[in-house]
Amino acid sequence: MNKKFNNQGYTLVEVLIVLAITSLLTYIASPTFSSMLNSNRMSTRSNELLAVLNFTRSSAVTHGDSVTLCKKNSTSTNCDNNAEWEDGWIVFYDKNDNGNIDSGETILNVYQGMNKTISLSYTHNRLVYNNEGFSYGYSGTFLLCDSRGNSARKGIIISTNGRPRKANTNELSTCP
Repeated sequence: MNKKFNNQGYTLVEVLIVLAITSLLTYIASPTFSSMLNSNRMSTRSNELLAVLNFTRSSAVTHGDSVTLCKKNSTSTNCDNNAEWEDGWIVFYDKNDNGNIDSGETILNVYQGMNKTISLSYTHNRLVYNNEGFSYGYSGTFLLCDSRGNSARKGIIISTNGRPRKANTNELSTCP
């Protein structure tokens, strides 16, 4: 009695060919995928910052008090002119407009640092909005850069009246 076996598997050669093709496609797609992740990371951070700036400005108008955005000390919730913007920032009511968190001044939000692969700089050490939403003397540009340099930089411009907006690439300075 002859029994015929119907094998329903893959040979070793077939599996190796599929693995070779998959490895090749992964190798080709890897730089594109990495670039896409970096672009998404930069866009997310830029949008986050824009939201914080709009929140800061609207808080000043809504509550009728000056509101300050300052660089956060990495070990506490105090403003620190020597800190880096990417280490985080604090938004607070600054009733006496001195740029420091004093007794009786409410902290509205503390933002933790950004991903260390992104650097963030601003023309000033702090940004102050008055009760009308203006930021006299604090107009400037927030510049976000990553390892890709100038080709991927993003920025937010604070106009002379305090309105934040996304910058076009030709309006931005070069990345450090």
